[in-house]
Amino acid sequence: IFQASVTYAVTTSPSKFGILTSTSSWEPILDQAVKDFFGGVDVPLFTGTVASNINVLKLGDPKYFKKLVERAKICVDAGAKTILLGCAGLSGLEKKLEAEFEDVKFIDSVKFGSELVNTLVRFDKN
Repeated sequence: IFQASVTYAVTTSPSKFGILTSTSSWEPILDQAVKDFFGGVDVPLFTGTVASNINVLKLGDPKYFKKLVERAKICVDAGAKTILLGCAGLSGLEKKLEAEFEDVKFIDSVKFGSELVNTLVRFDKN
């Protein structure tokens, strides 16, 4: 999931990207994962990981959507034009979030990850 969405973010646009996730415990983990993905170096295009601090089971609850928008705005204010949804609990919210921000693409990491796995399986069978 992670590798597929990061690859998509950096190959489709040379603009900055950030990650929106559930809880703050994921911030250092995902920040380090991005650094590791690029060979252990800091990535100038990466604005960082921002946690919503919403329980993963409540991420899809409409009463918490405003907080998701507020937290995503941190990435946007840092220059992100692409935001990866860094938690499976955020899956399916990309269009709703895109409606809140002009010219910002939200990536459903679960969808991209599953498509990559499907592709790899298809190629492995050939």
